[in-house]
Amino acid sequence: MKNLLSENGYVFDETAKIWSKPQYQGIAYSDGDETENRIGQIIKNAKDVSIMSDELKLQCVDWPTHYYLNKNRVNLLRHFTEQLKNANVLEIGAGCGAITRFLGECQANVFALEGSKRRASIARERCRDLPNVELVSENFTEFKLNQQFDVITLIGVLEYANWFTPGENPALEMLKKVRGFLKPNGVLIIAIENQIGLKYYAGTPEDHLGERMIGIEGRYKKNGPQTFGKHVLEQMLKTAGFAATEFSAPFPDYKLPLTLITQAGFNMPAFKAQDLAAQSVTKDQQFTPPYAFSQESAWGPLFDNKIAIDVSNSFLITASLRAQDLELFNASSKQVLAYYYSTNRIAQYCKKTTFIQNSDDTIQVQYSQDLMLMKPQEATIIDPVASLEFTPKTTASYYSTDYVSFSQLLQSVVKTKNWTYQDLAKIVLSYLNALEQLSGINGLSTPFNKNKTLPAQFFDAITQNVLWHQATGKAVLIDEEWKSSFEPTIGYLLFRSFIALFSELTITAPSAQPDADNLRSILEGVFVALGSELNSEDLIQYEKLELPIQRQVTGYKTLTQLNWYRPHQLISSNAVDFQFFASQGMTEFQSASQMRTEFIYLRSVKQQFDYLLEKNESLFTAKNISSTSEHNYHERLLRIYNSKLWALAKQLRGLITRILGK
Repeated sequence: MKNLLSENGYVFDETAKIWSKPQYQGIAYSDGDETENRIGQIIKNAKDVSIMSDELKLQCVDWPTHYYLNKNRVNLLRHFTEQLKNANVLEIGAGCGAITRFLGECQANVFALEGSKRRASIARERCRDLPNVELVSENFTEFKLNQQFDVITLIGVLEYANWFTPGENPALEMLKKVRGFLKPNGVLIIAIENQIGLKYYAGTPEDHLGERMIGIEGRYKKNGPQTFGKHVLEQMLKTAGFAATEFSAPFPDYKLPLTLITQAGFNMPAFKAQDLAAQSVTKDQQFTPPYAFSQESAWGPLFDNKIAIDVSNSFLITASLRAQDLELFNASSKQVLAYYYSTNRIAQYCKKTTFIQNSDDTIQVQYSQDLMLMKPQEATIIDPVASLEFTPKTTASYYSTDYVSFSQLLQSVVKTKNWTYQDLAKIVLSYLNALEQLSGINGLSTPFNKNKTLPAQFFDAITQNVLWHQATGKAVLIDEEWKSSFEPTIGYLLFRSFIALFSELTITAPSAQPDADNLRSILEGVFVALGSELNSEDLIQYEKLELPIQRQVTGYKTLTQLNWYRPHQLISSNAVDFQFFASQGMTEFQSASQMRTEFIYLRSVKQQFDYLLEKNESLFTAKNISSTSEHNYHERLLRIYNSKLWALAKQLRGLITRILGK
């Protein structure tokens, strides 16, 4: 590879460890000096820079670090690992090397092209132990090499063609130039956002420009980033000379995917692909509520009407010059309906779930922990006392559309206007009956006893993992992978269930319960409806159980509290009386939605404050605040909250910030 670069006029920079032309200055594209310098320093200081590095995972604290260091990034291409082995690969747009690192670990021979010299040097550092990777800093428009490649990747690149490629149709011109570097039997891999993705209809700002509806309304400028819909991309690839294309959809999008649904997965009625799409909505690192509608609810009708792939948030596209070459490249995943990756954990707990269509049209679920392509350069340090034992299966049965999870039943309640705690309690009682059926333990539901325990292997038997056959009443437990060191109580399982339930919702319907705008109130109300009481001591105990588990699984050893008590996305139209505030002249809010969001924020802040007081009486002493000050702060907080004078919102925020020291 080095000789080939030298022959084409590229010179190796011994300091930056990258190749470039002598006079090349780099392109004017950057994530900012602070961001790129910070990413570069993190990678330089890391002992383990592999794709499964727990060391890098723990550095993910904001969008840039997640984008460049998160393990989820390479889930996009994991199913191509074997196809990439020993292949000659041209990566166009290496960025800071996340995908480059993956290609190198696949043992591909990689030419990674990056227009920015600084980003190219960061990518080189990420691949510092991979001699099969060469970094070239060059504008693709000027790139020349007497070489054709087996695979070419355009991951998050085609949308920037307007910036760097001349011509009336820059994206088409870029594809034509790419075709020239591809072997006759080669394959092009593209990942790009969908111009008409569902999240954009729901009100998410366009990823590149930060403006709502700009893509939906076709307001792109010729000199700026531009994405495309499925049909336009298909026609563009065909015009560029690619005879065959295949589209898959990564969710929540291609940047940090947890799920990849294939064309077969979109087309098979018995496969509930919409469940995977729905679960991913709030996992989007660029999640920006409030939304115009519930995306998780919308996926069902979209799949039913065979238009889900057309409005998926992103595309993963493979294309070739000959149809038989594309079919051969995708042969290993031909029967695959979807992949789901559990990679938000430390490496030893990560796994891949594959949904496979059998020849008789039944579906099989396969699990694999084989996600590491290289041995980590530094072993992960695990807590000596583990709360959980990881016991994943290798295969499992798939339960079709006749089965529904109790989580889905609970979601259907909170998305129905005027829902009550009693409505939720009815579903919870059915769930407890299902647990009786699965465990063989009677008396879990009648009378309800929050302190009743289940065997340790039922630790993960939360409402998301218990399915119910609507016709026969048969219950099944899915995704069994954890066993706790203690016997979980019914109350604790409900605590975990409701946290998981509301973490997957974007919008709820108005409730008949006036205080149903936060999770704690809902939990307390459901327990009362079940005939019991959920007090502060219970909640503190549940959190004490959950915290070490979260630290063990995620690796975040400094995690000291859960954010379960925040309202998250519990935004419904009964949260505040808009007419009252309008009559009081509260005109600082531009919309009812903004006012509603502010109200819920203030209520959650008060609840968080109250909870912290109950949880830790020495909180204020630790913050060097006297008991007198504590009383005054609390009284001021209540006075501001209860007065509903929204002009004092900033004072309340400042007060909480000072108290919590955040």
